[in-house]
Amino acid sequence: MTEMICPYDQCTGCGACAAVCPKHCITMSKDGEGFLRPAVDESECVSCGACTRVCPVNGKPEKHVIRYVTAENTDSRVLRRSSSGGVFAALAGVILKEDGVVCGAAQDDEKCVVYHKIVREGENLPELMRSKYYQSDTRGIYRDVRKLLMAGRTVLFTGTACQIDALCHYLGELHRSRFLYTADVLCHGVTSSLAVGAYLEDQEKRYGKTIRHFRFRVKKGDGPGAQWKQGGGTRMRLSFEDGTALLQDQALDSFFCAFNSNLILRESCYSCPYAGSGRVADLTLGDYWGADPAELTKRQAELGLSIVSVNTKRGEELLRKAAGSLEIHPADAADARRANLAFTRPQNRPNERSGIFEKIKTRGFDRTVRSALRGYYFRQTVKKILRGIVHHPETE
Repeated sequence: MTEMICPYDQCTGCGACAAVCPKHCITMSKDGEGFLRPAVDESECVSCGACTRVCPVNGKPEKHVIRYVTAENTDSRVLRRSSSGGVFAALAGVILKEDGVVCGAAQDDEKCVVYHKIVREGENLPELMRSKYYQSDTRGIYRDVRKLLMAGRTVLFTGTACQIDALCHYLGELHRSRFLYTADVLCHGVTSSLAVGAYLEDQEKRYGKTIRHFRFRVKKGDGPGAQWKQGGGTRMRLSFEDGTALLQDQALDSFFCAFNSNLILRESCYSCPYAGSGRVADLTLGDYWGADPAELTKRQAELGLSIVSVNTKRGEELLRKAAGSLEIHPADAADARRANLAFTRPQNRPNERSGIFEKIKTRGFDRTVRSALRGYYFRQTVKKILRGIVHHPETE
């Protein structure tokens, strides 16, 4: 049970306990809400305490920050394939050119799961690009990273801040290795595979088609006409078995309405110790939503601009190596934090969060979300009527 290792509502599902267990008697299993949690086989447990010692929840995160910069990839093709400013691709490119490896979250559409994997070739890097909004399974990845570092292989490890901290706890002093670089995404929180699966099931019923692929974050048009700031920041793209695809309405799409309203986040996300200006990774990457629209170039407004928190000297070193592929400018700390709540504090927990997953399981995703956010949906509907707009999904 989770309570044997850390408080239930603080468990992040990072998987460090399962990775460190010498008896391999801890497995990460989905709870009733679809979130990963440790399950201990007590018949095999020898009470060695390794799991409680490695658990980041039982310690205080080591956090730093040096400065903030804005950054965008100089290659427009990379920008169009990225959720934001294409900084991750530039950092990863540096590591791969030095014969290192990149570790990050990949998405399996068929199984509806996100999992951490290691990429050794540039052609496979797109698997780790773009945002994934539900929790990544880190099964086996910490051990793999440790082996690579022990062999003198350079590793760029990316993920949420809790996963970065979990890796550092698992590695012990090895996390200070000159071969390891870390970058965390500026995290709003994570949802579960249960929520994503229920959402997709409702969309298949709505459109009467089987969904083959889905992307959480696409820029409007997802091609030469892509837009990031002007309405394309959080658009779900659904691709169907019959070869058609559509972009969901950003204001009414039930997944993003639920996610951005904090209805379906993991319990630990509401008290996240990693939120704030100090960070646990070498670099922190996010959207620069605090930018003044009047000061954005046309390219930035359409293709994306990132905010980067440079937190350590190792982060400075990696960013400097990637500078040839990035347009980098200093950013004011207040501007960086103003529109990115995760640089200040965790997300608020709405009252409607209690029991939301049980309602999703019995009533369906769309119906549950629209009921919980009925006031919001009513206002959006009125706005569309007043504008003379009748909602139809955009087809491609």
